Amino acid sequence: MIEFINLITFIWLLWWTALSVRRLCSDKKESIDIVMLVLFFFCGVPLLLDVTLGKPEYTMQPGFAVACQDPTTNYIYCLYMAFIPPFWRFVNHWVKGGRQDFKQGFIEIKKSDAYHFSKRPIIRVVLAVLLISPIVVAALSPDYMQYLTFAHVLRGSLHYEFNDWHSIVSMFASISIAAGAYIVFIGRARIISLSNMITVYPFLLADSWLKGKRSTIALSIFLIITIRWLKDEYKGRSLIFALFFGLFLLMGFSFAYQEFTDRIAGKPLYDSFRIDYGRDGVIKMSIYAELNPSHMKILEYRGQSILFYATMAIPRKLWQEKPLPYAQYVTSAMFFSTPRLWGWGMTTSILDEAVANAGWVGMVFGPLFIVLICLLGDKSVSPFVRLLTPLISVLLLTVQIVAFAPLFMIWIGTYIFSGGGLRRSLILK
Repeated sequence: MIEFINLITFIWLLWWTALSVRRLCSDKKESIDIVMLVLFFFCGVPLLLDVTLGKPEYTMQPGFAVACQDPTTNYIYCLYMAFIPPFWRFVNHWVKGGRQDFKQGFIEIKKSDAYHFSKRPIIRVVLAVLLISPIVVAALSPDYMQYLTFAHVLRGSLHYEFNDWHSIVSMFASISIAAGAYIVFIGRARIISLSNMITVYPFLLADSWLKGKRSTIALSIFLIITIRWLKDEYKGRSLIFALFFGLFLLMGFSFAYQEFTDRIAGKPLYDSFRIDYGRDGVIKMSIYAELNPSHMKILEYRGQSILFYATMAIPRKLWQEKPLPYAQYVTSAMFFSTPRLWGWGMTTSILDEAVANAGWVGMVFGPLFIVLICLLGDKSVSPFVRLLTPLISVLLLTVQIVAFAPLFMIWIGTYIFSGGGLRRSLILK
């Protein structure tokens, strides 16, 4: 029976995804349509894989194994996934239809609009400094020789002092990628041009090397595709082709990366693939924890990870009882262990984090947060906010907020500074 429900849910998600593809091909620039494609891939395709290739064994993730084998959990997961697309479309339509400023349509960011920013010398200087900042910060590291080896952060020889410094390098690397993408966005040259190849893209590669994780490549690819989309260099089906090409390029790099770092050595390949490119396991585990609180508990109390975000700037040495990052609670629950810092964390999504924080009503709050981010960002007069909105929305769906906190804070700050959708004249003069 569950196989049939999985298949029906997959077809339902495929239908809504086809509607989003149609909207994207008609040159409608709404971020929620891109997010819908990502939801389909990370949460819908696993349903088909369960039917055709079977469920992963999750031999090294016992919490996932228990949750994914529970029939009630699987039924609720399918209902959750079936609910999200029409809910997104309803909220999107209701907000735009109920507010006069949204009735006027979404502001199109044209090349001429974005180019106004490049006329400000201070903007160009700040962007250039941010672009090269990771290299400077890495050179000041107490153990900068570690950066001569790719994927250094995965090696066991690293010490605490270096790890603390590397967190700063990692933060600047994420900011550098956003700055580099924005330099390309406000420039008049095409995305793939000699000037960009010389002045911007080498630094993006350096960011990937310094950070040593696959996420930097994913950020760069996604932002470049978004730039071409916003600047109308992608038309209709070419955007869909670019998204899938970027996805397969990332998957190929990811496989080579894991081979190079021995991260998949001795692990079931199918399980690793499902964990990397699926969020069904962690979402099902949050559902299972709601159904069986005596057997599994993710957070110690409601809203615990929200409290962490609110107090993230407070050093843990000043507050020993400070909540852990959400991924640490998920990882602990996955091993049926008491919450603790693991040094690594299972990849999560706001869809399961909302359930862990708010219970069943979180199934509304999680998707609602994503669609509101899309609506606010798409209406912004700031080209930078427009550039980051699809990325922020997709990251909310695929990783925990702490993983991209600097970018999220920059998005919020820029949105507030630009006055949202009200101060177009101030931004573009």
